[in-house]
Amino acid sequence: MKKIVHVLFQLVLWATLPAIAQTSVDVNTVAELKTKVSTATENSVFVLTADFVEDFDTQASSIDLTINSSAKITIDGANQTLKAALNKQHFTANGSGEGTLTIQNLTLTGLVKDSELVGGEFPKDWNPDASNIGGGVTGSFPGELKIINCLFSKMRPPGAGVNVSSKKVTIKESSFISLGITNSYNGGSVIYTRGSTSYEVENCTFAYNYAKGAWANASAIIYITVNVADLISFKNSRFYKNTNNTAVKDIFRIRNRCGRRWRRMEDRRCRWWCHLIERCLS
Repeated sequence: MKKIVHVLFQLVLWATLPAIAQTSVDVNTVAELKTKVSTATENSVFVLTADFVEDFDTQASSIDLTINSSAKITIDGANQTLKAALNKQHFTANGSGEGTLTIQNLTLTGLVKDSELVGGEFPKDWNPDASNIGGGVTGSFPGELKIINCLFSKMRPPGAGVNVSSKKVTIKESSFISLGITNSYNGGSVIYTRGSTSYEVENCTFAYNYAKGAWANASAIIYITVNVADLISFKNSRFYKNTNNTAVKDIFRIRNRCGRRWRRMEDRRCRWWCHLIERCLS
């Protein structure tokens, strides 16, 4: 009886505890967002306004964020669209803070023109000039990046769509449509990961992504440079018409524990070593 009373008391106590403080404010300029993120010491939600989008369009630069704390920081795009500047990513995230940066409810577009695509696809002989490079998220900080309910589209990123070194990168309910890279020796159009960064991808769509490389290592979706057992997880995601124009036709490229040779994701040896992907192709 005493144990039951104690449990009931704990339940009542938890129910009456105040929620963790989280402020939510509208942000109207790029400079304002950069300042608020770098000085945030408590959990915060920064909502991008139409004025913010207009200001971003005049910047011709990326949004350079500095993570300085352990706070959970959310950038809510409020279902608006940011178009990349030439040769710039949409966001860079750096700093020494171990907090969590979440980017959600946002469409990120690049500079690829509709006339360059055929039904959403890049032609096999796609050979663009440098006027359409731009877009994506990059950076390095010891915390966690989350990308939730975002669309990356019509983009030729300077590196990859997501190229972040951190403790963990989580991507959920997002779509990557018509991302392309060219003249790549090592790289992926959507994700590039290295070191010990853990990637969790769930309920996402990858379609019409393209990679072309001078050698055999470019990937239409993800390029992984290290032994990655238990670091990469794809769940309940859809893959459609992702192609590369290299000597080896893979949408996933990883280096396995056997040495420096490249393996296909369909290779049983690779799948046994890395236990990487639960995926639903449709």
